[in-house]
Amino acid sequence: MKDVLREVDAAVPTARVSIHENGLQDIWSYVFPHWIVRRDAACLVPSEQTPLGFGMAAVRGVALGDPRPVVVIGGDGAFSSIGPDLAALAEIDSAVLVVVLTNGGFGWLEANRRRAGAPFSFVGSRTVVRGLCAAYALDYEGCDDAAELAEAVRRAWGRAATGRAVVLDVAVSLDDVAPGFEELAGDFPLPRPPATAGEGR
Repeated sequence: MKDVLREVDAAVPTARVSIHENGLQDIWSYVFPHWIVRRDAACLVPSEQTPLGFGMAAVRGVALGDPRPVVVIGGDGAFSSIGPDLAALAEIDSAVLVVVLTNGGFGWLEANRRRAGAPFSFVGSRTVVRGLCAAYALDYEGCDDAAELAEAVRRAWGRAATGRAVVLDVAVSLDDVAPGFEELAGDFPLPRPPATAGEGR
């Protein structure tokens, strides 16, 4: 994750607006010095209640209201949750880089599920982002190999800089978490087995 943020920071002009989600991997973008909002930049972050997809859905409004390049940093769960808003990304005519950190689903929920030992999963296919981009005619750049990251970021930003939204889909590990988030807190309810005959309710 540190490498992703470093390469994006190097490619995109510092006079930019960054939009953030609040998921397991993209929380790296809140940690200094891995992402820095400089004097000529701005950022937009979700509330503490963490509405999933906030950053992804806010992109078009920010791009319309601010002439600076826009970078949104979020996970594949957030990207896949905004449905029809994805069509609006294809209509953007300003420089927008949508960085999707793909761990296969809903990383924060999956990490808590594993901690609690729940018998189901919140992650699955890593191809959802590619499929959604094809369905909504979005400009797509994929990166599954760390050795190709720098070039993938440069290619994606090069196209975005011409005045369009480009989705940069980067495979990340569910275990690559920001400092301080190695042990997640909070309750994670486990399903109760159904009551058997004779047991009280």
